[in-house]
Amino acid sequence: MNKINTLRGIKSQLLIVGLILIVIGCQKKPISKCNLLTENGITYTDGRKYTGTCNIFYEDSILMTTVTYKRGELKKSIGYHLGTEQIEYIGYRKDGQIDGDFISYYENGVTSIEGQLDMGVPFGEWTYYDSDNSINKKVIFEKGVVIDSTYYKLDDNPIIIEPKE
Repeated sequence: MNKINTLRGIKSQLLIVGLILIVIGCQKKPISKCNLLTENGITYTDGRKYTGTCNIFYEDSILMTTVTYKRGELKKSIGYHLGTEQIEYIGYRKDGQIDGDFISYYENGVTSIEGQLDMGVPFGEWTYYDSDNSINKKVIFEKGVVIDSTYYKLDDNPIIIEPKE
């Protein structure tokens, strides 16, 4: 009976230690200031390709951008309105080009533009908003060329402008 109680006690202690380690490991760590070197499009720290996230500051005190790298390649950047730390845009990167979902924001936090890029070239539907979050226009791109656009007035009646042939 003592062996069973001892085993139960050890299991309980291991469970508690495991939970504590999970809580400590999952705590959000502060993002450090970038101390990086970029050569030929590859970013290094201490002579090794950098993997991680860090902040870039304007004049050493104003948060400007948060960047994420994987094996030295820039994968994501979040720009901030200077002096406010409100997000200005979120963009992802592939082979050095902005690629995938792109979202831009007004200083009040409302979305200003949403769309997608393919290696820096806009494609598909892009939505442009006014600062009150109402839709201003929608533009459809094909390989960076506008193929259709719809502009909206305050009364929500769309004005359709046909693209030039």
